[in-house]
Amino acid sequence: KMIGLLVRMGKKAQSFEFAERAKSRSFIDMLGNRKIDFGRGASAEDLKRGNAIQNKIQRLQNELTLLYQKPSLTPALKDSVRKVRARLDSLRSAYDAFLNELKLKNPELASMVTVEPLSAGELQKSLTDSTALLAYYILPKEMILWVLKKDTLAVFPQKISAKRLGNLVRLFRKDLQKSLPVADEARRLYRVLIKPASGLLQGTPQLILTPHGVLHYLPFGALMDKKGRYLLDRYRLANAPSGTVFKFCLAKGDHFLKTKKIVRNVLAVGNPDLGDPRYDLPFAEKEAESLKRTFSNVTIYLRKEATETRVKREIGKFDLTLFSTHGEYDPVNPLFSALRLTPDKKNDGRLEAWEIFGLKMNQFLVTMSACETGLGKVTSGDEVIGLSRSFIYAGTPAVVASLWKVDDLTTAVIMKRFHRYLHRGLSRAEALKRAQNYVRRFIHPYPYYWAAFYLTGDPR
Repeated sequence: KMIGLLVRMGKKAQSFEFAERAKSRSFIDMLGNRKIDFGRGASAEDLKRGNAIQNKIQRLQNELTLLYQKPSLTPALKDSVRKVRARLDSLRSAYDAFLNELKLKNPELASMVTVEPLSAGELQKSLTDSTALLAYYILPKEMILWVLKKDTLAVFPQKISAKRLGNLVRLFRKDLQKSLPVADEARRLYRVLIKPASGLLQGTPQLILTPHGVLHYLPFGALMDKKGRYLLDRYRLANAPSGTVFKFCLAKGDHFLKTKKIVRNVLAVGNPDLGDPRYDLPFAEKEAESLKRTFSNVTIYLRKEATETRVKREIGKFDLTLFSTHGEYDPVNPLFSALRLTPDKKNDGRLEAWEIFGLKMNQFLVTMSACETGLGKVTSGDEVIGLSRSFIYAGTPAVVASLWKVDDLTTAVIMKRFHRYLHRGLSRAEALKRAQNYVRRFIHPYPYYWAAFYLTGDPR
């Protein structure tokens, strides 16, 4: 309601910042469902101290609620309320001091435990002249689109209900799965999601998309304008969970570019032995082997060697990782979304999002080539960003994943081409675009075969 009100009042920056806060709050709530070893940035003692203050604040808030539920506030009760409020004020000041201390040690970790996103102005400063950020937020009876450029902030409210938009996304994905014509749905979605901003997108070949809700499931590259051009024809694309997370991705990318300009050590994990032939991914082995023809130092773990224990132990040694494995997304608790690896005596073979947060990495890119949400399953979208955001926190500025499982041959071609273009020095976003266009030209032009793959994070 606040977002909609601010939009109607013409307060563009404030409405955008409230949307950012809402996205941050959603993710923090998700984190609250699981105790996570953040791995670095704050000592166990720091986090224990912060949790202790929060617990005390919660107890006092409960106590205050009980006092207000009394039939009448006698002088004695009023005095009790005054004392509880004073203690609450003191604890809140202590927690503010704790968060300020935490921010000095690790701003990104602070963003995980408090709702304090970047302002619109701060985010705009991080955008280049060739980049536009499109942020979406779905309200019950309308959808809000913000466009941020280095010197521009605009907002476009669209009169489409959450139910109608969700149905459009589901129909689009359903028809893709059945290889039915999708041009009409692609044009309808383009008119709602892209066309309002089209006048501001001239001269900005790079788009950063921060979806919301069901839009996390949408292959934006397959949206089509009235001339029949796909969005991928005109722009390089990248996603981000929020503008604030995108800024952190850029910071990670800056660090990597300064310290490791060349990808040297590559890890490929493919076709793990899950104990059931139905889960075998024979082309995953070809994906992994193809990296040897591109990079000079490639370590490959296949079948029984592709264990969760080995990945946890060794992933920190590499500059780039390719997971050619099944992925499972959990819409109920997104932090239980997992990559399926070979189980062993120490681990069950499910590398879950909450575990990934504790990994220590410094990688140019993580690619998950066989992950899938299932074309028919569309929920809140949080499970889609769970795995990607956990890898970003663990130490990579960018993640490539898929919105549905494409056939093995097409996936192998895209992965081979994508990594080859990366090795030539193309940006992550440009490399993915060219790999997808290669499939369109030489394998199959229908978007089911190429539009599933998307980049999250730093597009450079």
